[in-house]
Amino acid sequence: MLSLLPLATLLLHITSVTATPVPIPTDANEPCESCDWKGSMTYESERTSRFGVSSSYESSHAMPGTGGDSGAFQHDMPDAASPSGTGNTRVLPIPKGSSDASHAMPSSNSFASTDPTSTGSANASTPDLQGQDNASSSGNDSTGGVVNPFANANKTVTATMSVNGKDVTVHGVSAMGTDAYLGIPFAAPPVEDLRWKRPEPYAYGDEVNATTQPVGCMQPPPLGAWGGGAQAPYGQSEDCLTLSVLVPEGTKPDAKLPVMVWIYGGAFTQGSGSIYNSPLLLNYGAEAGQPFVLVTVNYRLGIFGFPIGQDAKTNKAGNLGLHDQIAGFRWVKEHIASFGGDPNRVTGFGESAGAISLSYLMFNETQDLFSAAILQSGAPSTTNTPPLGSWDTEYKTVLSNAGCQDWECLKQISAEKLLNVSNEANVSPALVFTPTQDGELITDRPFEIVKQGKFADIPFISGNVQNEGTLFLPPNITMDELRTYFKNTGDAAMSNETWQKILDAYPANGTYTSSVNVSTSSTQGQQVQVSSDFHRAATLYGDKSFDSRRRWMMQHARHQNTTYAFEFAGPYSAFPPVYGVGHGSDVFYLFGWVGIDPRNPKEQAALGYQMMAYWINFAYHHDPNAKPAISVGANGIAQAVQQTYWPPYGDDKASMLLKPGNVTRINDTFRPQMSVFDEEDVAAASNF
Repeated sequence: MLSLLPLATLLLHITSVTATPVPIPTDANEPCESCDWKGSMTYESERTSRFGVSSSYESSHAMPGTGGDSGAFQHDMPDAASPSGTGNTRVLPIPKGSSDASHAMPSSNSFASTDPTSTGSANASTPDLQGQDNASSSGNDSTGGVVNPFANANKTVTATMSVNGKDVTVHGVSAMGTDAYLGIPFAAPPVEDLRWKRPEPYAYGDEVNATTQPVGCMQPPPLGAWGGGAQAPYGQSEDCLTLSVLVPEGTKPDAKLPVMVWIYGGAFTQGSGSIYNSPLLLNYGAEAGQPFVLVTVNYRLGIFGFPIGQDAKTNKAGNLGLHDQIAGFRWVKEHIASFGGDPNRVTGFGESAGAISLSYLMFNETQDLFSAAILQSGAPSTTNTPPLGSWDTEYKTVLSNAGCQDWECLKQISAEKLLNVSNEANVSPALVFTPTQDGELITDRPFEIVKQGKFADIPFISGNVQNEGTLFLPPNITMDELRTYFKNTGDAAMSNETWQKILDAYPANGTYTSSVNVSTSSTQGQQVQVSSDFHRAATLYGDKSFDSRRRWMMQHARHQNTTYAFEFAGPYSAFPPVYGVGHGSDVFYLFGWVGIDPRNPKEQAALGYQMMAYWINFAYHHDPNAKPAISVGANGIAQAVQQTYWPPYGDDKASMLLKPGNVTRINDTFRPQMSVFDEEDVAAASNF
């Protein structure tokens, strides 16, 4: 159902826009006298916050999708952010220089500034793919539009973990109030004979160099809105099974802090953990009195993580990317206490493919990988989940393009060649390399598993952005083209009668533009021209792939799980207004990237802080309602802001609207016609 191909059209349309301020309640910056936390941190200005930037900082920090050709956040950077602010202010430096990203220890003890020409197990052989820098670029100040917050770290830290009775010293770096252990291997390199094998244990030596940003897994060039190499900014390699651990500065091993494990999105073909190795979210928790441990996990992508065809079934190579995630969670359970985390308080959170992944891991009713989950724009069936062994025609195209006759031959070709021939084979608008029904992790159609309530009884939050479908369709699309599109993305069995049933639920005279504004003359840059069918098609697509699947899961979980729902309505200025609150917009708020750009209205930064508070509360208490948010008032003083109560999702379908200047309770009853996708014939024809 999901496609990256239409996103290529966004390269022509992404533009800088001027966001319209949303009125904020008059009491939003008032101290919360009844709260158990009182802010007392003073800053030089409103734009100098404890979350990492000074008022002179006007560049993107680790923002996926804002580099390269997007046109947004492309500014001249000063040599360093001015060291303004006092007390607990954590100023984000503009890093310079480079360092090696290898796991192997360098010859000297200068871990924070290792020789960029030295070699290492994961990165020395990393090819220069699609114009991206190879792994030795990990210390660059800006790679693919991403700023590395640890490039200039001049302080080292260590942690000691026990592996099979042997002490292993992990060397990390410290900067911006964060101790970071970057790129720790959690599984053996899945290369050569281990290609298309489930992750196996890593053979640790006495020390691990975790001082530089890790490479991403093999992936094609970013498309459309995610341009500029920002999905794997520090290079890529087949040897990529690493994770990073970020903790508040000075955290002791016995701290037993809650752990939040981030699984990145990217349609199972793109992404990397490194772009989320940001101190901003972590610093918020620490200074709000709720410190936690942040872990980001790499997993294999595309044909490397989700091979296709009958040979994949014969060789039991299904869902390897999900098995990588499981191995990452297992590593956390075993070793996170060495870094100050509590292995019994692990929350998995992710967006898009990351959220879909977590929902599939929840199909194991006895799973103990995480005790709570936060699913952003992803639920079971968001992508097609065919039986393992499907897409055999595409697999044979891979064989032919590689000059191979069989699976064993494919295992011998280089990672670069395999990536290229798989890209050539993936000509369908459908996502070919995605999770499948493997009889183990996913035992049936996800629609049926959810219907039967066969998933782990853990609390979770699940929500969507307001306009999920806009970024996935070309703006000049017609409904006839959408029908053809669905046929080409796995819905070929959908009859004309079933399609008409869907169209009847989404009539041409319906209202679909209430939250999506067409570009106007006031918008800077090129305007986006849309067809008369665009908003109708985008709404239908978003409901089919995202909102209806999330609602289906919520409806079947609310009687056995404690659940919370949300609708996110915060605009992101890199997207033209025609796309509304597009897919992925919430991530920029949650990780603090919207808040550090001084051009954005204060209400947007405030919403980001409120989201951080809700998410961290949930990691602490399995309830988003606990401590208030903190924000910076007009006087520059950090103050507690009373959070709106977020009720559980029950029979009344209570939900939360997360909108700048208007965080309020709503009911999850908008567009009731999306229930058409829950009807058996429609669900079956949609490959749910």
